[in-house]
Amino acid sequence: VSWTARLQIFLTFCKLAAILIIIVPGMAHLFKGETQHFSQPLKAKELNLMGIPLAFYSGMYAYAGWFYMNFVTEEVENPEKNIPLAICISMAVVTIGYVLTNVAYFAVMSPEELLASEAVAVTFAERLMGKFSIAVPIFVALSCFGSMNGGIFAVARMFYVASREGHLPEILSMIHVRKHTPIPAVIVLYPLTIFMLFMSDIYSLLNFLSFARWLFIG
Repeated sequence: VSWTARLQIFLTFCKLAAILIIIVPGMAHLFKGETQHFSQPLKAKELNLMGIPLAFYSGMYAYAGWFYMNFVTEEVENPEKNIPLAICISMAVVTIGYVLTNVAYFAVMSPEELLASEAVAVTFAERLMGKFSIAVPIFVALSCFGSMNGGIFAVARMFYVASREGHLPEILSMIHVRKHTPIPAVIVLYPLTIFMLFMSDIYSLLNFLSFARWLFIG
């Protein structure tokens, strides 16, 4: 658990570094007077009402990391104080970081270019950073790895507790005799992950996961 926590802290700093790498040059570009992409921010060629809920699901997926804190309550010192504090601080940091990141994107790219890009952060970096742009996909990969690491760490605890309460097979409530980690609960995640990798459309997968998550939160 300690190594997982240390790795997660390192990857979190990598994610924040990636966001700063985008925000700082983007804001510098904006302060130079590059505001043409903000003249009509809500202009749209057509409005698809069916797409509005999907847009909310995709947006809320990025803000749902606080949800995993509930799964590791037993491993947090003084959870009555630290969990609400962690959620409040993280939500503030994520909201400010993501808003400024999108402002930085629009300072450099038009809405049409954002929609056409397969990797917005990479396209952004190639326009402003030159050879240094190679750092952005590396930080993005580390950020994705951090999300996966945190998800496995937290969801495995959910399976472990559900098994301990009798809702899942008893084998999932077993822990390693020395490491005290729920090894069976971690292993059972792998076939589920492999199954999800067969999804051809990543956006459909994100929308499904976001819908299911916020359905239970609501």
